[in-house]
Amino acid sequence: MPDLEALEGQLAERHPEEYRTFLLCANGWPSLYMDAKLFGLPELRGEGPQASVAADVLDVYDSEDMFGAIDIPRSDVLPVCAGQGMRTVFVIFRSDRPHAGSVLWLDADEIDRFDGFVEFLASMCDYAND
Repeated sequence: MPDLEALEGQLAERHPEEYRTFLLCANGWPSLYMDAKLFGLPELRGEGPQASVAADVLDVYDSEDMFGAIDIPRSDVLPVCAGQGMRTVFVIFRSDRPHAGSVLWLDADEIDRFDGFVEFLASMCDYAND
């Protein structure tokens, strides 16, 4: 997908492989978890209300030192899922960082950690079916 490669060039980083594969196939998923949207290319470019919500929530978590409490530098992660009116945000570890490709579920604290994007996506589908 030329758009994905262009975005990665603009950001000067390649997305983790499992998330990258998802983007090549689906480019986002509305209402993955409650009203939280799984980001596609527009949100990764900072477009749309969910991208703004994710940035705002992560700013709040940063000001509350939540990242320090869970011993993760904020710069190590990239938001991949958020929804308006929610404090829940899902972030993925950047490709060049420790735990690359792992996904964190954050909601005022670390709720869960998934070893990869595929595990995260399968778990979210399971939550939706329960």
